[in-house]
Amino acid sequence: ASRASAKPPPASAKPAGKLTEEEDRVEGGITWGTYKKYLSPFGGLWWLVTNVSVTILLHVFEKGSQLWLGLWAEGRIFPGMPPYVYLLVYGALIVLSAVCVALREVQFALGSARPMWTLHENALRHVIAAPMSYFDTTPSGRIINRFTGDIQDLDFLLPLMFNQHVNMSF
Repeated sequence: ASRASAKPPPASAKPAGKLTEEEDRVEGGITWGTYKKYLSPFGGLWWLVTNVSVTILLHVFEKGSQLWLGLWAEGRIFPGMPPYVYLLVYGALIVLSAVCVALREVQFALGSARPMWTLHENALRHVIAAPMSYFDTTPSGRIINRFTGDIQDLDFLLPLMFNQHVNMSF
């Protein structure tokens, strides 16, 4: 994600007699600074606490509905209770699970849009502010491919992977 915001090399770095420069890429792992830049616009500590809380509630309701169904099937809770009460409790737990899933996904979708906009603006600002020599020595197709590839990763892959990581953490 930080590839699009990389500053272009100075014009003096170009070998003599060569019109375009070789494309450079940063290799290796993603730094904590990059994660911090991506996560800070999500909403900070408030977003994290509410997302974790809703995720915990979701798992409590899911496990509660499974436990309730198991105990109901074995007849171990409240003998003599009308069957519709068992069904109402089970249905309520399922509905609460669905509400938690919806809340978490909406919160995540809205939260992940802010970092995407912020990082897109920063990348665009760096490309626009690049010296004219950068555009003289870098093919426009390379700029467009790099920029659109990074934005695609920001818009689709990074939120998907982050959401899966949060889901698998519990």
